[in-house]
Amino acid sequence: MSALKEWTWTYSDPKDGEKYLISTAKPLISHTFISDAMASPELYWTKPMAPENIQPMIDNCCIFGLYCVPSTPPGPPSKPAPETPADAANPATTQLQQIGLARLITDYVTFCYLTDVYVLQSYKGRGLGRWLVRCVKEVIDAHPELRRAALLTNSEGRGVGLYREELGMEIYDGKEGFVVMMVKGER
Repeated sequence: MSALKEWTWTYSDPKDGEKYLISTAKPLISHTFISDAMASPELYWTKPMAPENIQPMIDNCCIFGLYCVPSTPPGPPSKPAPETPADAANPATTQLQQIGLARLITDYVTFCYLTDVYVLQSYKGRGLGRWLVRCVKEVIDAHPELRRAALLTNSEGRGVGLYREELGMEIYDGKEGFVVMMVKGER
């Protein structure tokens, strides 16, 4: 897997014609969306992040943005006002509505850690989260020397089944002679 390759997928919902995009292009990521997501109770495992830490977080991972692609109305195109200075510097973020994300923290050779899989509540139930995870799998599968892909998820949620079905992951039981160790940070 190349750290420099940008991946893009598109989907048109046959029910309502809505168009969606998933991309690993970092310039498309909305800082405001990330900030709001990290402050959301749906991302119970994280807390709000200082604005100056958002760009380094984006820069140091493989990030998947999930976007609703606006339909083009007749007449001259209009652009909504940028949400933050970082968004203002990126004209692409004014063309797409970010509605989800996922992050792979990786060395791009042997290991990746999946985190922050999130879809806005108003877009859930459309299969977009499952599609997002399938796109993550495509990137993981392009990683020929991968030794491990890992994640932490709530054992009571739907995540376990989704990650088992879409990524082929299993709950680690320690029978291979390995021990998973971690320390939880203050945040």
